[in-house]
Amino acid sequence: MKIIRFMGGLGNQLFQYAYYRKMQQADQETFADLTAYERQSFHYGLELESVFGVELSTARLQDIRRLGYTFSPGDRLRRKFLPRKKTFYSEKVIGFDQELENLTQKDAYLEGYWHSHRYFYPVQEQLQKELRCRRELSARSAGAVRQIRDSNAAAVHIRRKDFLDPKNSFLVNLSETEYYTQALKKLQEAMGEVVLYVFSDDMEWAREHIFLKNNVYVDWNRGEESWQDMILMSYCRSAVIANSTFSWWGAWLNPLGLKKYVVCPGKWYSVAAVGGRKVRTEDLVLPGWETV
Repeated sequence: MKIIRFMGGLGNQLFQYAYYRKMQQADQETFADLTAYERQSFHYGLELESVFGVELSTARLQDIRRLGYTFSPGDRLRRKFLPRKKTFYSEKVIGFDQELENLTQKDAYLEGYWHSHRYFYPVQEQLQKELRCRRELSARSAGAVRQIRDSNAAAVHIRRKDFLDPKNSFLVNLSETEYYTQALKKLQEAMGEVVLYVFSDDMEWAREHIFLKNNVYVDWNRGEESWQDMILMSYCRSAVIANSTFSWWGAWLNPLGLKKYVVCPGKWYSVAAVGGRKVRTEDLVLPGWETV
C-alpha cells in the first residue's frame, strides 16, 4: 500500500495526482491522504476533483496513522522529536528525487510535491486524456476559449503579489528581472504576431509592463474562479510561464493536441535548498521548452 499526501493549490495537486496515477498504473495499491485540507488553508482548497472530475481513492485514517503522520498535536510532536517511521518518506529534492524511484518498501507514506514530469512520464498520454475540464466555465471564459481557438493565441502568466512577501524570498520574483522582456521576444521570434492573453494576480502591474500589439487582459477570474485561468492557458498555442506550478500545468495541459511553444524560467529559486530539500529547477523544464 502507498499513501500520497495531497497539499497545496491546484498546480501542486496536479503534480501529486500525476504521481498518484503513475503509482496506480504500476499496479500498486495507492490511496490519497486529503486530510491536509481539513486542517490547513491552501488557496481555494481541494479543486482537483471539482475542476477535472477525477476520483481519488482516499486513505483510511488508521492507515495514515500506521504509515505516516496526521495533523494531530501528538503526531506533530512525534514527527519532530522521535525517529521517523521507516514507512514515512518525505521528498529530499524539489524536482526529481531518484531515491524515491528506488524505494522498495511495499507499504509507504509519501509526502512531497513531485515537481517533475519525470515522475509521470509513463502515464502522460493517459493524463492528457483524463485531465479535461469537467466544470462549467463562465460565459465570458467560454467566449474567450472560442476566440483563443480561432487565433494565434499566446498566454503569459505573471505571479507577483505573494512574491513580494519577505517570507517568499526563496523564490525569484521574475517581475523584478528581465525575464518577461526576453521571454516575450523569444516567443515573437518563434510564433510571429500573436494575440497575447495576460494572466496575473497583479493586473495593474501587468497592464503597465506586459504588452504586445494585440493584448487581452484576463481580469475576470478572481478568487474561487481563478481555476478558469489555467483552462484558458491550456488552449493557447504558446506560453510564457512564471515560476509557478499553476502556469506550468496551464502550458502542459493540451486539450487540442497542439504542438506548443513554451518559454519558462531557467531559475525558479533564489536559494540552493528549501527546507532541507535540494533545488533542481532543470527537472521542471520539459524537452522542447525554451528557458530564459
